[in-house]
Amino acid sequence: MNTIIPDSIEIIVDSSSEADQVLEYARQLIKKYDYLSVADLYEMTGNLGTFEDTKIGWTDLEKVVADRTVDGLSTTLKFPAPSPLDI
Repeated sequence: MNTIIPDSIEIIVDSSSEADQVLEYARQLIKKYDYLSVADLYEMTGNLGTFEDTKIGWTDLEKVVADRTVDGLSTTLKFPAPSPLDI
């Protein structure tokens, strides 16, 4: 079975402070394990993922963009398309 890779992943968090915390923890995981899986991202933000999400992810976060939502109350973290992980 082939893993379907999304074009991008957007996560909405409550504040820019929370977005900073998510990105900092994500950087720590990359530093420790050399990657961040989509499953890791979902777990740290309280979202449900699938087993397939353990097979795709990122090795750097250079292209992640944090933007305030239209209502200005939340922040959207926009991750580029994940790549297959060789783990």
